Amino acid sequence: MVSGVKDARGTDHSLALAERRRDPAIGARSCHAWVMATDGLIDRFWQEHRLSQGTRQERLEASGAAWGEVDDLLDGPASEVVRMLVALAEAAPSEEGVGLVGAGPIEELVARRAGQFDSEEGRELLEELDTAARRSARFRSALAFAFFGDEVPKGVREQLERFR
Repeated sequence: MVSGVKDARGTDHSLALAERRRDPAIGARSCHAWVMATDGLIDRFWQEHRLSQGTRQERLEASGAAWGEVDDLLDGPASEVVRMLVALAEAAPSEEGVGLVGAGPIEELVARRAGQFDSEEGRELLEELDTAARRSARFRSALAFAFFGDEVPKGVREQLERFR
C-alpha cells in the first residue's frame, strides 16, 4: 500500500491511490509514476505556502520546490493532472488557498493547453475539469478564481466559466 499521501488537513489518500494502482484501466506504469511524483506533494505545497506567509525566516525556508513540482506535473495525462488539482483544492487550508489553486495551477494548465482543446487529449482534459467541478465544491470554487484569456477558445472559456 502507498503510505504518506496526506493533504494539509491530514486526510490520508493512500487507500485511494493504492486502489488506483490496482486498476488496470489506469495502467500500472502511469499510475505508479503519478503516485511517486505526488507522494507528499500536496502536503509540501501547502507547507511551503504557509511558510511563505510567515516570518522572514519562514519565508526563506519556503523554497518553492513544491510549486515547481506541481507546475511540472501539469504536462501529465489529463486525468492525473485533474486528480492532483482536486487534491490541492480539497487540501487548501482556507478559501484564499482555494483561490490560489484556481489562479495558479488551474489557470496555468488551461493556458498552457489552450491550443489543444480541439484534439482528443484536449477534449479529455475539458471533460475531466468539468467532471471534477461537478463533483467537488472546493475544486469548483478554485475554478471560479481562474482567469482564462483570449488564447483559450471561447467555447472552452464559456464551459469552464459557467462554474462561477
